[in-house]
Amino acid sequence: MMIAQNRRCVNREYRTIVERCGHPRCRKPSITFLKNSSLCQSHFVATCYARFDEINELLKLKKIGDTELKMIHAFVEECTGPAVSRALRARDVKNRDRAQHLEIVVSAAQILTRLRRGPRIDLQIPLRLVGDPVVDPRIEDTVTQTVSKHGAMFSCGNPYTKGEIMDIIRLDTGHTAIARVAWHQPIAPGEHSVAIEILNSPNFWNRDWA
Repeated sequence: MMIAQNRRCVNREYRTIVERCGHPRCRKPSITFLKNSSLCQSHFVATCYARFDEINELLKLKKIGDTELKMIHAFVEECTGPAVSRALRARDVKNRDRAQHLEIVVSAAQILTRLRRGPRIDLQIPLRLVGDPVVDPRIEDTVTQTVSKHGAMFSCGNPYTKGEIMDIIRLDTGHTAIARVAWHQPIAPGEHSVAIEILNSPNFWNRDWA
């Protein structure tokens, strides 16, 4: 009897500390925070796409000033982190939910593509390209040929497809970021030219782009 009472007590305590979705009338467990609100899976996805629709409408009307541009970049960075984490690293995510998170990552990258581009400069920085350890165990070192504020171009031995997500590590500083393949072109047997977009680090190259 005492064991059963203790178990009920533990269960009540667990229910108390589980973070709930902050959306009105929703009591589902929270998976992340976005825009200072705790959100469940469905409301996280809905919030991302509602904001993406607003941003795309502003882009279509060409009504984006400096303040709005900073807010867009901040939102894209904030939503991309948890989306990538749950899509590629979490083990307890349903396939449908994983696909939704990957869709958010791709949509965010497409928005960043429409907002760009700044100048590219010739700069050689050593990088390590790291795929997902479960489904994509590729690891390869390369050196950038050109970089921009939000991306880079380099050659590598492994083929990549547009839209692929990878981790990149600066071998000179140890800094890491999440990147998306924006363009790929084979240039010789066993050699490929790849351009990437950096999704979650606004100044990965540690340069003044003003």
